[in-house]
Order: sequence, then structure tokens, then C-alpha cells
Amino acid sequence: MHELYCCQVEIATPVCETLDDVRQALARARGAVATAAEQNGVAISAAGTHPFSEWEDQVITPNDRYYTLQDDLQQLV
Repeated sequence: MHELYCCQVEIATPVCETLDDVRQALARARGAVATAAEQNGVAISAAGTHPFSEWEDQVITPNDRYYTLQDDLQQLV
């Protein structure tokens, strides 16, 4: 699944019955992302923004939906 910015990765859980189910699902998903990142010579960081680059330099994912969001929301994006 794509995210607004190319540098972002979104993970999700299935429907969970308990907090332990959520914890296990997130641990599996984050582990898979961390492994994929490591195989590509990078690491992940849980953050709302890119950890070190300027917001103006972020590349929008090339998708009409995200271009529309950028046009509609402008400064928020």
C-alpha cells in the first residue's frame, strides 16, 4: 500500500481481539519492514515526519489520489 510521501511506509494490523493480539501483529509487521529495510541498506524510524530531511524536499508518491490531496490540502500536505 502506498503512502502520501515516497519515504513513508504504512503498516496495519488485522482486526484484533486483545491488546496482546495488537502487540504481536505490530511486532510481526515492524519486524518484516525492518528486515526489508536492512536488506536494502537502510533502517526504519517511527515518526510523523522524515527524521532528517526538509519537508519541502519530500517527494509525493506519483499517484493521482496524492496529487489531488496535495492540490486540495496544500500547506497541510
